[in-house]
Amino acid sequence: MSRLSRLTSSFLLLAAVGCGPGEVVILSPVDGEALCGDPMVLQLDVSGFRLVAPTGDETHREGRGHLDVVLNGQDAAMIWEEQANIGVEAGVWRLRVELSYDDHSPTGAFDELDITVDPTLCP
Repeated sequence: MSRLSRLTSSFLLLAAVGCGPGEVVILSPVDGEALCGDPMVLQLDVSGFRLVAPTGDETHREGRGHLDVVLNGQDAAMIWEEQANIGVEAGVWRLRVELSYDDHSPTGAFDELDITVDPTLCP
């Protein structure tokens, strides 16, 4: 078996058993959306990764952890569900959601987009 074939087989095995870093996709809001932001309803799709609430044990465990919500490079929230309400002030924001392990180290998986929060859009 060639080296490339062995590497490909190993990668496929890791993907099949869920040992990869997982994936996160922001479903809502969408890129470029203007919204009220009081609160911003964040809807995500997470696959290949188990979201768990913090327990105080920050041992690194592959395939499980939480999501970090980042606005313009600043931590805004830590969540462990695929839907959350996040308070966001008026302005233009770069929204980034990152998968992180139990020990808060990044998996490298993230999604990001731009939003505008405009209070005049609030009911």
